[in-house]
Amino acid sequence: MDLLRARPLNERILSLPELPQAPHRFEAAIGGSLIAVVIMADRTAEVIEELAVLAVPWGIAQGSAGSLEPGLTQCTQIAASAALVNDGVSRVYARGDLVEADPDLLACFGQVAADRGVEPRGVRVATVEALYREHEDLVAAWRDAGANAINMETSPLYAAASALDLAALWIAQVSDELRPDGRWTSWNDHRERRERARSVSNEILVAMVYDLIARNGRK
Repeated sequence: MDLLRARPLNERILSLPELPQAPHRFEAAIGGSLIAVVIMADRTAEVIEELAVLAVPWGIAQGSAGSLEPGLTQCTQIAASAALVNDGVSRVYARGDLVEADPDLLACFGQVAADRGVEPRGVRVATVEALYREHEDLVAAWRDAGANAINMETSPLYAAASALDLAALWIAQVSDELRPDGRWTSWNDHRERRERARSVSNEILVAMVYDLIARNGRK
């Protein structure tokens, strides 16, 4: 929020619950354009529905993901090029097996990252609804479908955005890895590296926002 000089929204334009000590909705002005910064938590599709009503043309979500691939290590900068339609919400919005990122936003991410000397990875994400039920059979099914990362929001984000004609991209850094023995590495591993990775992700996100506004004007 500090990088964007964002401030809490006074109006209740989105249905997320608002707590004074932990606001979920912010706004910032860049180049004469007003942008919304929303902490979506587990209500991604609902937020996308309401942003679409407000004629928001594009949205970039930022988070973290668990890696299902040995070479996809903690702190790697990633962007979801696609997500599996494997959760209940996504199946309401999408009829296929896969939903994809907006190609222009994905290209913007790659260029902005490269300009900062970062080599990001494109990933295919599976959405996990039950955090403590990532059993071997589910992991095997996700891998068989091409997923190499998991999180809790990318599939509904892309599915809802596609249905509502809103360009969307999800970016993140790898927070933990699934080891060969079936156990996850700790989020507390490489704490300093993870903080630096989050800082780099923040810088990429803000640079993308400035680039998109400069490129598209006030749209």
